[in-house]
Amino acid sequence: MTASPGVVPLAKPPSSIVEGMPSFHRPRRRTIAIVVVATVGLAIVGGATAVETNALGAGRLFDRAVAKIDRLLAGPVPDRGGPETVLVTSPDESHVTGVEFFRAISFLSRHQAE
Repeated sequence: MTASPGVVPLAKPPSSIVEGMPSFHRPRRRTIAIVVVATVGLAIVGGATAVETNALGAGRLFDRAVAKIDRLLAGPVPDRGGPETVLVTSPDESHVTGVEFFRAISFLSRHQAE
């Protein structure tokens, strides 16, 4: 292979040059962790701001969610007896009506006075 004019051939192959140089690249796991933490932090700050200012109804939705969680933690509704049931039956023939009762009272009061 002939060198082009003005080009000096390298003493070492390029791979050995990269290995010998100090690394300025962060490890991949650390970069991913930083991006994840920054994204979660931004989401928390953005969500808190949206709830505080009630942007697009976020505050109302947050209040509803908190109320649902409160009801869930409170447990089921306790068993309570319902209102007492009153059984109404049709009056039988031997039953005295109010008018007949007052007639009987007035009859007795007239006959006792005599």
